[in-house]
Amino acid sequence: MAGECQNAFCVVRPPGHHAGPRGQVTAEDDPDGGSHGFCLFNNVAVAAAYARHMYRHKGIQRVAILDFDVHHGNGTEALVRNLEPTTVTNTFPTLFGDVTLESPSYKPWLDETDSDNVLFVSLHGYGHGFYPSSGRTGADRPVFNVGWPLCKDKNQASRDWRTAWRNAVMPALKDFKPDMIFLSCGLDGHRKDEMNHGFVCLQETDYEWLTEQVVEVANVHCQGQCVVV
Repeated sequence: MAGECQNAFCVVRPPGHHAGPRGQVTAEDDPDGGSHGFCLFNNVAVAAAYARHMYRHKGIQRVAILDFDVHHGNGTEALVRNLEPTTVTNTFPTLFGDVTLESPSYKPWLDETDSDNVLFVSLHGYGHGFYPSSGRTGADRPVFNVGWPLCKDKNQASRDWRTAWRNAVMPALKDFKPDMIFLSCGLDGHRKDEMNHGFVCLQETDYEWLTEQVVEVANVHCQGQCVVV
C-alpha cells in the first residue's frame, strides 16, 4: 500500500484456512468432527479484513481470496459467511437430556456491505470422506466452491484443473473486479505429496500457470496488488 512493491509472496506457515470464527468448523458430512487442521489463526482472512478496513480510504474496497490448497478452506468460508447475520445452533448434553441453544452470529470486517465486497473461492479435493468433508461444488455469493474428484489420470487432472480455473473461476474473479487479491497458497495438491491421497494431482508448472493468471487479473483490476500466503 506504500507503493514499495506490487505484490508479495509471504513464506509463512500456514495460511490458516481451517481456523473459523470460533476455531473448530464442522461439516454436514462430519458433524461430530471438525478441526483446526494445523491452523491457529486464519492469517489470510485477517489480512483481507485488515486491508478492507484499514485501507478503505486508499482504494481498497473489494477483496478476493483464492484458495487452491488440496483441502477445502472451511474456516475461511465460515468467516466469510459470518459477514452476514446468521444464527448459530449448539446442542449440549445435560442430566435431563440435550439442550439446544440458538444465538446470533455476525462479525463484520467493515460494515454491512462486506458480503458484496468480499469474494472467497476454494478449489479442493472433495469426496470419499476426504478432510474436512465440506465444500461441495456451488456458487453462493460471497462463496464459490469447486469440489474436485479423486484423480484417475494425473496428466488429465492437471489439464482439467486449469480448465476449471480458466472457465469457471477467472470469469467470476474478473466480474468481481477486486481491489486486492489474496492467494491462500497450500501446495499439498502436488502429485508427490502423499497427504492428498490422490486428489488434485498437480505439478510445479500448474502452480506457476495459476499464479500468472491471477497476476494478470491483478494487473488489470488492482494495480498488480496480489498477496500470496
